Amino acid sequence: MHKLFFVFAAFALLGCSAQSGQPTATPLPSVALASPTPTFMPSVAVPSPTPSAVATASPSPSPSKPSNLTELKFTFTLDDGVRVNEGSVPFAFKLPDGRVRLYYCGLGGILSSVSTDGLN
Repeated sequence: MHKLFFVFAAFALLGCSAQSGQPTATPLPSVALASPTPTFMPSVAVPSPTPSAVATASPSPSPSKPSNLTELKFTFTLDDGVRVNEGSVPFAFKLPDGRVRLYYCGLGGILSSVSTDGLN
């Protein structure tokens, strides 16, 4: 903690001290900084790496499967009802009277449906 205080104190005294006088003007270079004509850079030959500098790929070890893993299996069944197509992500909003309004994306934009039996 004390070292941090000394660092801040040194910075405050040395780095933030006021300097007297005006800054000296530095002349701009005599070349044009922007030109409407294109300028091409000179060609530079890039040496190719020597064979000793080229890395070689070595096979990495295969990860081992822990023995304490449990295999999970799921069975999905299709329930009755109407599906929302076109890959939309629906949003269900419960209305005060118990019905559910479903907003979803369709070819014509954002669509809405109301269910009279909840989310069933």
